[in-house]
Amino acid sequence: MITYPCIKLVDTLIQLDLARQNETEKVQPKKITLVTVVKNGETYIKRSIESVLRQKTDIPIEYIIFDAMSDDGTEAIIKEYINDKRIQYFREKDSGPSDALNKAF
Repeated sequence: MITYPCIKLVDTLIQLDLARQNETEKVQPKKITLVTVVKNGETYIKRSIESVLRQKTDIPIEYIIFDAMSDDGTEAIIKEYINDKRIQYFREKDSGPSDALNKAF
């Protein structure tokens, strides 16, 4: 599981969208939603979560983590952060990456 390029891409897209909006009107998004779909990602999930939670922004962040029934230590790591109001955690069997993303959204 590699999420860092996705986070950077989302950040870049948000910045581009904000720049475009600011050209026409001063509009701020109400919140930023980031989604991570993971299965057996215990090696990377902690770094991913901490990276998202470290982001400094005036716009509230919602972080959705969809665990596709990991059978390693992924679930236990995610549960360490479950009390953070920014995190929404779902754990459900899926039929592959596309199905998991659809369920997360």
